[in-house]
Amino acid sequence: MGSQNLIDLCKVILDKSTSTKFYGYFKIGPLERGYGHTIGNSLRRILLSSIGGAVITSVKITGALHEFSVLQGIKEDVTQVILNLKKIRFKLHDQTKTEHIYLHINKVGKVIAKDIELNNNIEIMNPDQEIANVDHSTVIEMSLTVSYGKGYVIAEEINDVNQEIGIIQLDAMFSPIIKVNYEVNNTRIGHNLNYDEIIIEIFTDGSITPKEALINSARILIDNLNIFFDDNKFVEIDNSNKITNDSNQNNIDEFNELLKQPINSIKLSKRIITNLNNADIYTIEQLIKLTKQDIMAVHNIGKFAVEEIETILNKLNLSLKQEVN
Repeated sequence: MGSQNLIDLCKVILDKSTSTKFYGYFKIGPLERGYGHTIGNSLRRILLSSIGGAVITSVKITGALHEFSVLQGIKEDVTQVILNLKKIRFKLHDQTKTEHIYLHINKVGKVIAKDIELNNNIEIMNPDQEIANVDHSTVIEMSLTVSYGKGYVIAEEINDVNQEIGIIQLDAMFSPIIKVNYEVNNTRIGHNLNYDEIIIEIFTDGSITPKEALINSARILIDNLNIFFDDNKFVEIDNSNKITNDSNQNNIDEFNELLKQPINSIKLSKRIITNLNNADIYTIEQLIKLTKQDIMAVHNIGKFAVEEIETILNKLNLSLKQEVN
């Protein structure tokens, strides 16, 4: 069967019976043999790294100068309150705006995300997320900054970083995509089973639907491939006199030096570095010899930590060891 005829037959099927703004189950096919993993893996990587979302990027808590402060009347310490604030997911209708919102509480009991005062540009996707527990009458006041971004960004690299005393900057996992699963199965056209079908499950925080996320990821992939259709992007140069054995050796030496560097040199969060060090993992070379499952087995390392590690390694053109099926 011709490629064009196969493309005409290919469908993206969404399971409506299980579809919500948080979950989508898709079947894509039929595809030429081998295209299942080519397309499925590309979409999965883009979904996890390149779809934008909104989270809290800084907080100012009245009575707390830094994250190690203790607040009177609150059971949790400031560090735990910050961890709870990081779990709150937002939707910005105008993604170009950085929003400043407020929390003012004078009651005993549980303080949750829906207690935050909002404006018309912002929604909370998980309003029941716990922030703190007040054990006796006290006033809680917080100023929160909500920003839109992509991927994982450490506090020092966020554009709206504020040096004002009392402002606590937060690392941000902007991605609204919680998890992506995909697999490739055989499918048939007539009596011929020699075709691929992609099964892909997308879990989001609700600020973007799985269908929107899938479409956006495909659009990002197309935009990056469009350079090959523009003759102006092709530049012919003659490197015959520049490529030498010395330059190749320099590249090898630089790569080996990179592998020898400690993991605290690649901007991983302090918590992840500490947990890896506790497992006797100190260098980049040790890190890339591990699979995802190896890292998940490290105490206090979860899926978000693994995604952060993969994001940082990708920036260095490195990756974790592949699982052996």
